[in-house]
Amino acid sequence: MIEIIYFSSGDFGVPTLNELITDCKSNIRVRGVVTSKDKVHFNDERIFDIASKNDIPCIIPNNDDELQKFLNDVGKVDLYCVISYKKLSNRILSLVNGNAINIHASVLPFLRGAAPINWAIRLGFKQTGLTAFKLSDKIDQGDILKYEITDIYETDNYETLFKRLSAMCTKFAPTAIVSYMEKVKNNTLEELQQQINIGVKNHLLSAPKVTHPDYWSTWDCMTEEEINNLHKSTTDGIHGVLKVYHRTSYDVNFNPTYSIKIWDYEIVKYDWKWENRGFVHSDGKNYLYVPINHKGSLARTVPRGFALSIKEIQVEGRKRMSIEEFLRGFKYFRKDDYLIDIASPHKE
Repeated sequence: MIEIIYFSSGDFGVPTLNELITDCKSNIRVRGVVTSKDKVHFNDERIFDIASKNDIPCIIPNNDDELQKFLNDVGKVDLYCVISYKKLSNRILSLVNGNAINIHASVLPFLRGAAPINWAIRLGFKQTGLTAFKLSDKIDQGDILKYEITDIYETDNYETLFKRLSAMCTKFAPTAIVSYMEKVKNNTLEELQQQINIGVKNHLLSAPKVTHPDYWSTWDCMTEEEINNLHKSTTDGIHGVLKVYHRTSYDVNFNPTYSIKIWDYEIVKYDWKWENRGFVHSDGKNYLYVPINHKGSLARTVPRGFALSIKEIQVEGRKRMSIEEFLRGFKYFRKDDYLIDIASPHKE
């Protein structure tokens, strides 16, 4: 019997925990669970709920002292299995003699970080997968135990790919645990594959949180395909900023600015007039066109005959609304005195 502590938070590791608890064939026993206060979006139960229901000791630690006491109370185990959880300190890893594996939702070394599924879609990857690796003191850079690949389809979005990888993990994790412990038993951990070095500055290596400024920067300068990938890569709309300028006033204090989310849109052909370039165009009633790039030039200066036609929008602190409803209530579109700019939230 292989005895483990299971570290996981959020949605991704929920199906795998259920599988490890109910699958007798894998000969794995979950002795304890470590999780966080994260909410779930695609499952009915949290990691904490599943552990409690099955009478498995569980903790949401505030610090390493609390975590170490919990692990000492649980007692000796063979392995820590980490899926979608924060970095474990060397102090915690030493309690299990460094025998800890992480299962990451990408094919490493690509897309190290907190949001590999989002970035795989955003960057237009055609494939992604799961990687099991031995934990080290560097995030997502340990020696590789095994991996599994899946295609990313045109119809995929964040939710569909997330659910598919999460389901794959239910079979992948038990086999990775058994494989690792066999290598420990046979003293063959040195056979683990080191991660390929493809350049520390390669942008395909990094997958920071979607709240990172780089995630939303310059979508107004993207192609149609890139914008569609960005939109599909989250469940939170396209983030942007709406700014209002007075056509004739030079009052520096007049610059109303609103954080927005674009929930639905269409890419349409549009003949941008010189006086409109770089700013949105609207009839104030039925449509709102945002200039975007189509052939590699900067859309904010030279729109290339295409526009993002917003169908559904949300201003921060308000409900989602159709573009017709938004235009009826947004006073700056009622007069010709103002210029409106909608763009990505560029880094300062």
